[in-house]
Amino acid sequence: MMREDLKVVDVRRSHLARHPVVVDCARIVSAMVGGRCDVVVFEDNRCFVVASSAPDPVLQPRHPTESELAVRDGSERFVEVAGNSSVGFVDIDGRVAGAVTAWGTEPAVRVEAWHGMARLVTSVLAATGHDASFFESAVQGLRDTVIVLSPDMEIVWVNDAVGSLLGRTPAEAIGRSAAEFVHPDDLAMTVDAISRIRQGLELFRLTVRLRGAAEDWVPVEVTGADHSLDPTLGGLVLSLRYADYESELGTTIDRVERMSKAIVSGLRDGIVATDQFGAVTVVNDVARTMFGVAADAPASSLTLDDFELLDENGRRRNLTVDSVDDGAPMESCVVSPRGEIRYVTITSTAVTDDHGDYIGTVVAFHDVTAEHLAREELRSQALHDQLTGLANRRQLETRLGELSLVSPAVDVGVCFIDLDGFKLVNDNHGHRTGDQLIGIAARRLARQLRHGDLLVRHGGDEFVALLVDVESIDVAVAAAERCLTALSEPYEIGDDRFDLTASIGVAIASSTEAHTGVLLQHADIALYAAKNRGRNRIEPFDESLAEAVSVEQHQRQLLRDALENDRFVMHFQPLVDAVSGATVGYEALARIRTEEGDVIGPPAFMESIANTGLMWDLDQTAFVLSCEAAVLLDRLSDDVVPYLACNFSAVSLTHPEFLPFIDAAIATTGADPCQIYIEITESAAFDVGPAGLATLSALSDRGFRIALDDFGTGYSSLAHLRDLPISTVKVDRSFIVQLAKHDSERAIAAAIVTLARELDLGTVAEGVETQVHEDQAQQLGFTTLQGWRYSHALSLADCLDDWNARQSG
Repeated sequence: MMREDLKVVDVRRSHLARHPVVVDCARIVSAMVGGRCDVVVFEDNRCFVVASSAPDPVLQPRHPTESELAVRDGSERFVEVAGNSSVGFVDIDGRVAGAVTAWGTEPAVRVEAWHGMARLVTSVLAATGHDASFFESAVQGLRDTVIVLSPDMEIVWVNDAVGSLLGRTPAEAIGRSAAEFVHPDDLAMTVDAISRIRQGLELFRLTVRLRGAAEDWVPVEVTGADHSLDPTLGGLVLSLRYADYESELGTTIDRVERMSKAIVSGLRDGIVATDQFGAVTVVNDVARTMFGVAADAPASSLTLDDFELLDENGRRRNLTVDSVDDGAPMESCVVSPRGEIRYVTITSTAVTDDHGDYIGTVVAFHDVTAEHLAREELRSQALHDQLTGLANRRQLETRLGELSLVSPAVDVGVCFIDLDGFKLVNDNHGHRTGDQLIGIAARRLARQLRHGDLLVRHGGDEFVALLVDVESIDVAVAAAERCLTALSEPYEIGDDRFDLTASIGVAIASSTEAHTGVLLQHADIALYAAKNRGRNRIEPFDESLAEAVSVEQHQRQLLRDALENDRFVMHFQPLVDAVSGATVGYEALARIRTEEGDVIGPPAFMESIANTGLMWDLDQTAFVLSCEAAVLLDRLSDDVVPYLACNFSAVSLTHPEFLPFIDAAIATTGADPCQIYIEITESAAFDVGPAGLATLSALSDRGFRIALDDFGTGYSSLAHLRDLPISTVKVDRSFIVQLAKHDSERAIAAAIVTLARELDLGTVAEGVETQVHEDQAQQLGFTTLQGWRYSHALSLADCLDDWNARQSG
């Protein structure tokens, strides 16, 4: 090939190599044919690839394909040979300069489109037809300095921009060695960079210092390309630009790095970062403290094994990039250098570059020890009694549920424990003393149970001992006996000593049934029986107790229905003067009218509601009806107005709304308090303590008269006659029916009457049924008599008729 031909080929190559239009042409053809496309320049028996759709194309000579040879040597511009298709393009002289070649068997490109691609490439070659002045003007118009160096680094040509860069004219630079302008310390780096360019290697932003006209050193960024084979250039073409922005960029980067380090160091979370290979790159101070890593240990000297964790079972494990789900927090534990267990949540974030390629991971450790301990404390509070620290009812339910899943099933026992007389101590000595007493009882009970059993404070003065895997009811009763003995020991609180007992109900069931509530229900039924049978005892559950409870439930429902449907009525039994026989009052007695119209008395419902909230409901309704009856009797009376005796239970006397209710009932009905006797049993007066005494005094101040009912059957104490604001004592029927038979009963009754007379108290003999009873009561000096000898309890209508008849008589 002649030198002129070589020059033409080099021009073609230099102008087409990686030209944007040519590159786009290759990509478009590749997309149309679905395969590889090359743009080549012909060189004798070779082709020089100037653009290709292949990934990371190597732009170098190769042998032409058959279709490319046919295009070069023939007259046809479009040729398909051996599965490849080529179309030729021409230079400005009209000669075939190269080809656009598609690789594959099905190019599927119309000849017109193919020729269009050739014309695009031809148009690029046509740009070489401009004269030298055009290109020189273009280069001189650049803001960057362009230098052409010969292979021995002599400056062959430089554009005018060198003036603004170095303060020199092109004439001062051309013909001199580039080494004269390079800072001595940068010379080796510059020579190495030129060597890389000559080898076809990439050069990324080389920064060197060049001597300016004022003998100062100007920072310059250099890029370049090798055009040694270009006959026009014949050397290296370098582009230079002022690089002060590099120092500014460096300062900015340094500032950002320092800020980033300060931010990471100031975080309250521990931070550990790795590169894409898992090597540690960053560890902040919090993480070093958390894991006991030395402050001066370089991050590069650490591995992920230095960050040891504990799993939920306390087993040690090492941190790995894959051990934490990306973005999903995981809770774990860390052992601090001082041996403390710290709870942390761990989050992992993968870091990617702009192309989405993974370049590392950032792992954050957030200390949640305080939150964890707070949760545990709340959980403990939710499952434990705050006063005693024992398990509470919620934990009992949870434990019963767990036992129901035990396989094979075992028998589970329950001791339902209630302290006898605790309420009296609590009322008389205050809640602080009561709390101390509960604490002592809890500790005593805990010492009687086995490991694996559960002691629960069920509420108030009630405890439940859950006995796991008991052999029989006898084993459970034996445990209850130990508890009963422990609770019976004296309680010493300060200077006070208290003697209490306990009532315990015992039941057992299979663990599979424990969670149904039947086991606790049976133990509760047995406890109720223990209380009713005298307290300070143990009662095992049996079916007879269940039947009794069923009866009580029926009775309670009967009373509820009566109260809700206005079938609750009052009957009235006369009280007569012991001397004259005249009626002086009536005792109001509760009755229920059934749906069938029958009237039933207290034995059908009263025992089942003792000490329950239903007593308060009953007492309220009974008192209002009694007050209304008192108003009617007052209207029918001429001179003497009979009084009405109304019964109240201990439950009502201690109810916080008792006195407001009494006031409201009197105001609503218009009854006169002086016409009303409030009857309470001796046991009720004893149970309510100081609070009850204050309530009775308040009633007395309002004009009500107080009668002490059933005297002699409860906690009989002469102090009651002295301390309580009573006006009348009612001696129980059990004494009256025995007056003529037993001297002891007669002596007791006589003593009561004598003492009452001395205290200016009235006395009522209850249960007078015969002439003998009447005679005996009159002889002893009772002021008032009551019983079937005079009348049974009358309905309201009959009571009004009876009062009218007695007035007329």
